[in-house]
Amino acid sequence: NIEHQHERRQYTPPSRASRPWRICASIPHLKDDYWLAVNFGLVNEAKRMGVALNLYEAGGYEHLATQQSQIAECVARNKADALIIGAISADGLNSVIGDYSAKGMPVIDLINGINSDKIAARVAADFYDMGLAAGKYLTALQSHDKAAKVAWFPGPAGAAWVAAGDKGFRAALDGSSLSILDGG
Repeated sequence: NIEHQHERRQYTPPSRASRPWRICASIPHLKDDYWLAVNFGLVNEAKRMGVALNLYEAGGYEHLATQQSQIAECVARNKADALIIGAISADGLNSVIGDYSAKGMPVIDLINGINSDKIAARVAADFYDMGLAAGKYLTALQSHDKAAKVAWFPGPAGAAWVAAGDKGFRAALDGSSLSILDGG
C-alpha cells in the first residue's frame, strides 16, 4: 500500500479451513513480545481452523541463510501445501518464493514486507504510518523555537518494514525544528 490509502471493512473469518492444509510458517525470531504475539496468533488460529502448522524461527534478522534453509526443511519434511513468511529481508527470499510459487504453492507475506510479485497474499501493517505517527508525536512535544536532535535507530538493514517506517518518520520531521542523528 505505497499510496497509504486505507479503507475500513468488516472481516468475518471462516469457522474452519476448506481442507486440512499443511502450512509452514517462518518468522525472524522469538526474542521480543511482538514476534511472541505473532507466534501465539499463528498457533491459535491454526488450531481453530483445523490446519497443521509447523513454525520455524531463524534466530534474528542477521540469519537470512538460516531462514532460507529452514523454509526448505519445513516444506520438504512436512509436505507443506502453503508457506507463510515473516521475512528477514525484503529481497533475500525472492528465489525461494519464486521456486515454491512456480510449483503452485501459495506464499503469504507476513507483516515485514517482501518485494516479490510471486506472493499470493499479504498480511501487513503500515510501517510508514507507524513511523509517521512516532515522528508527529515528537514534533508535537517539541517547542518550535528551539532546535533539538533525535537519535534514530530504525532497525535492521534490508528489512522492508524498516525502510517504510524510516520514510514515515523522516516525513513527519521534515520542516520541524528536529534533526535526526542516525544511530544505525
